[in-house]
Amino acid sequence: MRGRRMTRFRFSLLLILLIPLVACNGPRPFVREGDPDSLQITYAGDVEATHPIARGYCERYERRAVFLRADGEIAVYNCVAR
Repeated sequence: MRGRRMTRFRFSLLLILLIPLVACNGPRPFVREGDPDSLQITYAGDVEATHPIARGYCERYERRAVFLRADGEIAVYNCVAR
């Protein structure tokens, strides 16, 4: 019986510690669609969070990201030659 209580206690403690971490971890921007010339990034909140993703995506093609517009929750970028 004592072992079962310790297991429940440990499980409860683990949940108490992990729930705030999961709750603070909101949706992250991600590439919705893309090719070597352009990309669309889905985001929630601040469009600034999409810039590093666009930069990294375009660098794979040896290009630089140029922000075009934000439509709702989609940021649109062009990848242009350096």
